[in-house]
Amino acid sequence: IRATLVDDGLQGELTIVRRFGETEVMPFSATHGIKPDQHGNEPALHDLSGRWNVRFHEPDGTDSPSIGEFAQRG
Repeated sequence: IRATLVDDGLQGELTIVRRFGETEVMPFSATHGIKPDQHGNEPALHDLSGRWNVRFHEPDGTDSPSIGEFAQRG
């Protein structure tokens, strides 16, 4: 996930690396204080549910591998 602070939240993109090195890049935005039911009724374009390998990049240059588990509703 790469994001930039904007006026009321974050804006950026999520890059998913799949098997055999295939990548998928999805834009996203996050707004502070908005509840899920305030986003409207449009169907999701992508389903991110599942377990994903993730890596946290620290400011000092170290990386911490982990697993992210996501459950998408909507």
